[in-house]
Formats: sequence, structure tokens, C-alpha cells
Amino acid sequence: MGLISTLLVLTPSSEASILKLKRTHLFQRDHEQTIDSFSRNGWFLQGTFFVGHAFQSLGSTELVLEYAETNKIEEAERWMVGVNYWLDPRSVIKVGYEDTDVVEGPDDTRFAVQFSYGF
Repeated sequence: MGLISTLLVLTPSSEASILKLKRTHLFQRDHEQTIDSFSRNGWFLQGTFFVGHAFQSLGSTELVLEYAETNKIEEAERWMVGVNYWLDPRSVIKVGYEDTDVVEGPDDTRFAVQFSYGF
């Protein structure tokens, strides 16, 4: 059974927010009857800054910084820095760089480009 236990979003009082802070804690518990299962838990803290509201010439550009930890499967911590460009309120182009330090195993770094569309 998966569960999102906490979601915290801090924004200024105006609807057109410039700064957001989000924290989510995720964990999963095993059931005794399940044979091929695993437990996992972790959390992440993500901050975003909508620079397009501060500097009109940058349009719908948002800077992202995220820190995450996992405590099961492979214990690791991850930093991610990225830039999001919002095409409209439901679609975004994301560019990010991730650096993951795995406690027991090889570390991982990656560069990713993603298009997301909500419906």
C-alpha cells in the first residue's frame, strides 16, 4: 500500500506566486501475504522561483532546486537543478541536471529534457 503522508506548499498570498516551496514524504509498507515485494521510503524538498514574474523579459520561466533522500532499496541522496518553461498552464518543457550519491554502489549523474502535458 503506497501513501503520500505530507504535502506542504508555501506561496505568497497573491495568486500569481513568485516563490514556491514543496515537501513530500513518501513511504510504502509491505503486506505479510505479498511474496515479491519491497519496502521503500524517502522524501524530497523542492523550491521553485518563477523568474518570469520578477523579470518580464523571461516570460514563463521557472528555476527549480530539489533535494531528495531514499532510505530503502538503495540509500541515496540527490540534488537536482533545472529550468522549466511553461507554454500554458497545462504544458511545460523541463530541463534538469541530477546528481545522485548512492551510499553502496555507483553514483549517478544525468541531464534530462522533458515535455509534460496535463489533461
